[in-house]
Amino acid sequence: MFLTSRNEVQSILLTGLKAADPRDAVKKAISVNRGEVVIANRKVGRLSERNIIIVGAGKAAASMAQGVMDSIPQKIKSGIIIVPNMVDIEGINVRQGDHPLPSGRNTTYTSEVIDFVRAATAKDYLLVLISGGGSSLLEKPKEEVTLSAERKVIDALMKAGADIFQLNAVRKHISDIKGGQLINYFKGKECISLMVSDVLGDDLGTIASGPTVGDPTTYSDALSLLSRYKLLDDNKEIVDLLRRGANGEIAETPKPGDQLLNRVHNRLILNNLPSLNTMKRESIKYGYRPFLLTSAMQGEAREVGKLLASIAWNFKGRKIALIAGGETTVTVTGKGRGGRTMELVISAALTNQHLGSSTAIFGCISTDGKDGNTDAAGAIIGKDDMANIISMNPDLYLRNNDSYTLLDNLGLTVKTGPTGTNVNDLFIALCAG
Repeated sequence: MFLTSRNEVQSILLTGLKAADPRDAVKKAISVNRGEVVIANRKVGRLSERNIIIVGAGKAAASMAQGVMDSIPQKIKSGIIIVPNMVDIEGINVRQGDHPLPSGRNTTYTSEVIDFVRAATAKDYLLVLISGGGSSLLEKPKEEVTLSAERKVIDALMKAGADIFQLNAVRKHISDIKGGQLINYFKGKECISLMVSDVLGDDLGTIASGPTVGDPTTYSDALSLLSRYKLLDDNKEIVDLLRRGANGEIAETPKPGDQLLNRVHNRLILNNLPSLNTMKRESIKYGYRPFLLTSAMQGEAREVGKLLASIAWNFKGRKIALIAGGETTVTVTGKGRGGRTMELVISAALTNQHLGSSTAIFGCISTDGKDGNTDAAGAIIGKDDMANIISMNPDLYLRNNDSYTLLDNLGLTVKTGPTGTNVNDLFIALCAG
């Protein structure tokens, strides 16, 4: 019988988190060769000839901007970014916005971004820094839509369990900046966009709702999604706009191949694979044989937890590390505090207890450091914790989507604080008996 350790799980998870450093990813993407600046393998001009201006938004935007300033500070003319947590970056105007729903100050700051981009000259090269969280932070609703109506429909979609692709199909069509529309204000001048992915499959048009990427979705798609989630009747203002768009009364978002985007170069510089591969290497140090199950874990958190536990059960008696990354969803029916990673871990642990005879320990964290409406990144649960969990009637907490209260009271949450990155969630199960 091998012994597994909560400390081992936490160490492996946090080592994976450290590997998701946007600042380092940006520095690796930028080089200067004989005075020529190269960003993501694209020449953008000589240090002495062309200025770069920066705009950005998202949970990793500050770290990304710091990476730029580390690399080519003398090349940066000016910049403005919108982030959820305030930091000071010399040469960059940093604005602190709100997440996960857009606020009045988000729209004010986005108007600043638009004015900044409009004022760019033909000699300016636009560098856009995009990461998860940008959908709420970088937002300017269409004039037919109030901010309160937008917040209402997005909140309803989230609580209904809509995934990021569905959310963003709606967001792009009630916005004047998402789905490639940022480039409307840049008037065909050259732009490169660096992206840190928090979406399954790394679809560039879905990261922060793709402000520089052609949008294949339509107003009709957005309407169909509201119908699917039975949200047509309660969101008349949004529905009226989408119907007008579907009828051709409002211009569509720029589509892939649109001439507007001919001088826009979108580049992915970081996703969850460096974290997952680092977790594999770290688990070997503790004597485990690692298996990477998937980098695109998805589905209802509780159901995914059951599946992962059932896989772990098959490895009982062997010293194995099961590793996965991705992002699950939660259909919210209660009013408690919690999030997808904590619901997943509780579900995995309860399933493991039901199957019996396994000493697996389960851990999952959100890489941005915030799971749902809590101050925890996630949680770790092992067999020794189950007696306390079961004594507290966990089904009651799950029904109220109150996983945080249950786990935090037992000291099982993992708290990292804001991380400055966002590459989905990281999961590990250590199986040893």
